[in-house]
Amino acid sequence: MLPFRLIADSDTLHAMNANQVVLIEAEREGQTVLAVLRTLLPGASWNECRRQLSARRVLVNGVLCIHEGRRLQRGDEVRFLADPAASPLKPMELVIHYLDDHLVVAEKPAGIVSTRRPEEQHWPVEKKRLAPTLDELIAARLRTVPVVALKKKSQPVAPLPPLLRVQRLDRDTTGVIVFARTTPAAAILIDQFAEHRAERVYHAIVAGCPPTTTVRSHLVRDRGDGHRGSSPDGRHGVPAVTHVRPLETRGGFTKVECRLETGRTHQIRIHLSELGFPVCGDREYGPPAAERNPPPRLALHAAFLAFIHPATQQRMEFTSPWPADLNDWWNNAK
Repeated sequence: MLPFRLIADSDTLHAMNANQVVLIEAEREGQTVLAVLRTLLPGASWNECRRQLSARRVLVNGVLCIHEGRRLQRGDEVRFLADPAASPLKPMELVIHYLDDHLVVAEKPAGIVSTRRPEEQHWPVEKKRLAPTLDELIAARLRTVPVVALKKKSQPVAPLPPLLRVQRLDRDTTGVIVFARTTPAAAILIDQFAEHRAERVYHAIVAGCPPTTTVRSHLVRDRGDGHRGSSPDGRHGVPAVTHVRPLETRGGFTKVECRLETGRTHQIRIHLSELGFPVCGDREYGPPAAERNPPPRLALHAAFLAFIHPATQQRMEFTSPWPADLNDWWNNAK
């Protein structure tokens, strides 16, 4: 890893080293990706730097970045790729577990956000297509795939407003996720999650072997070091409860089951980190540089989801196996 201040040895965009990585230091904190690119690439115009982003050759903390106005934080890793990153996932590549007029349950891939941030809603359609969100891909899939193939019913599904968020998964977290298709369905499902009647089970891989335990804390946006975490005095913030159980150990790593009693932002990642067993591949709450044989990404997966259907009142259950990339890494863990 080269410090930021030493990476400026190229006169043109085309002379950049393949897969070059830079670390953002304190003096660059708060600058936009575009501004940092122009500093790193002497002689490159603003438009050349913009083309670098739109060409899908810039990663921030391992995630594709095309938003020129993104503000960088101290410790962020910016990587320049020799070749453009893979094209966006196509709607037909998505796995739909269930669909009806009220909701849709899908398989979330890694490297994609669940819904678009408010400041990105105004983006033109072409720009959104460069880095689509999961709800946008699902909506596109439902417009192009015959309903009978998904719904297993002959009657068509009526056109409905955009999908409504009920829950979210982090960008690199995979697994089952539900979206509502109507406002009443969204309200009922959100209440189930808020009242802890929906069941969520995640699987994670950590270094070492944590005990079977229940982690209880109050989570705050800033625990004192700029990161989300548990309140130092244990009283401020929102209550969070995670039930942790080890499943299998291999080569110094352990697969753990995390059963959520609450569903706060980054709850599992925070609780496992504060327990002393951060999720492998976690760049925010664990030191990836200290890992030996690091995984290809965050080793966290939404393995089970259950809730009561907002219209039929039937219990719905969905499971998801480990994704191939993490499963391959786990099978070779040493």
